[in-house]
Amino acid sequence: MEISEVRVRLIPNRNSADRLRAFCSVTLDGDFVIRDLKVIDGANGIFVAMPSRKLADRCPRCHAKNHLRAKFCNECGAKLNRERVRKDAEGRPKSTPTWPPDQQPMPRADREGRQDGLRAGA
Repeated sequence: MEISEVRVRLIPNRNSADRLRAFCSVTLDGDFVIRDLKVIDGANGIFVAMPSRKLADRCPRCHAKNHLRAKFCNECGAKLNRERVRKDAEGRPKSTPTWPPDQQPMPRADREGRQDGLRAGA
């Protein structure tokens, strides 16, 4: 596997107590993208943490990510509509995919072909 692209977004206005340094996305072989990796300043140096699967959607005003239970936007402070949350059959919140325009999910046929190629090479 080859790392074909790395994108880093530094966190501005850090406090001395804030351990989160940046978010990054890594593209492998031009096909597989790992988004929202966290770069954290730990006790033994800097390390990378895998992304968490927190349910989120975007603010209609500033397009920042917000938790589905949030009443106000974390970035612009706009009041968020409580009806924006989709629910599954059991009444639990369901997330709307928030893929950036240049990093859309891979179609199933392409993904399966990629997996078959990786298995054949192993």
